[in-house]
Amino acid sequence: MPQPKPSENPKTRSVLVGEPLIRVIELAYRANVPFLLRGPHGIGKSQILMEAASRLGIGCVVFDLSIMEPIDLMGLPWRDEAGTHYAPPASLPREGKGLLVLEELNRSPRYMMAPCLQLLTARRLNDYILPAGWLPVASINPSGGNYSTELIDPALLSRFTVVDVKASNREWLRWARREKVHENVIDFVEAQGDLFESTNPRSWEYVSNIERAISESPAKVSEATRLTLISGHVGIHLAIEYVDFKKTGSPLQPWMILIGVFGNRMELWLAEKRTDLIEASVFRLREYVEEKGWRLNPAEARNLSEFRASLPGDLAAQLDHPLGKPSDASE
Repeated sequence: MPQPKPSENPKTRSVLVGEPLIRVIELAYRANVPFLLRGPHGIGKSQILMEAASRLGIGCVVFDLSIMEPIDLMGLPWRDEAGTHYAPPASLPREGKGLLVLEELNRSPRYMMAPCLQLLTARRLNDYILPAGWLPVASINPSGGNYSTELIDPALLSRFTVVDVKASNREWLRWARREKVHENVIDFVEAQGDLFESTNPRSWEYVSNIERAISESPAKVSEATRLTLISGHVGIHLAIEYVDFKKTGSPLQPWMILIGVFGNRMELWLAEKRTDLIEASVFRLREYVEEKGWRLNPAEARNLSEFRASLPGDLAAQLDHPLGKPSDASE
């Protein structure tokens, strides 16, 4: 079996950006273990670090290493009769507790990694000592692919607990509802089970900002202008699908039904007699549960039964289990 290169790190178990990642960050902080978040751009690594720090009641200082020089961390040298000293930058924490975040660690020049290693190993930089309540952490994009990155020295990488992170529709939607992201964006993301396979959450936050600006604009904004702005973040094909979504709608994904997020849309479709979308949703769900052999956990079985109860009789019958009601098929 081929071995990983010395300066590469094996893949770890991925953690979803959202509540699961916040729990990991909180535990790592309490254990005083430096950690490194590794994941694609735009999935909220920096944002989740700040949110976790807020919940812990601690500070959060972020350094973007890709635009820094060693002196920006180590400070300016000065001399007296005892020798050379360094005056550390004012942005380094002097008291309290918090997360000291080193962003873009593998997109920074290699000469920036030496001071980072000292900060991680000795918790100091020359004359500067990191207060005991502060934990150095880092975030990076994966090496290879479309990213221009430097390989991290194994001695530096070994100082971190590496945590691979990925975006999650469900976790992002929880955040989006709490942060009042535009309802058009929430509805579209909710209907696309794998949207973050081809795009990133930050792009949809920008789309939300565009939608809000359009709705608040004193002058009418044309569909062409709206499409141009949105396609600048998610590409023309997704932008067209998004703009058309409110006009045509989209069938429910099976996972949406099984976690119970279908009520509002079903009420609207029934009122508007959108039997095409209801039938397509039922068809998708039937195929999905048959592929699973009708093996559903109790919550999924309960949501399936509630969805079935909302259907007209002929469509509800399509979700009858061969050996009984859906709830009888749970494990």
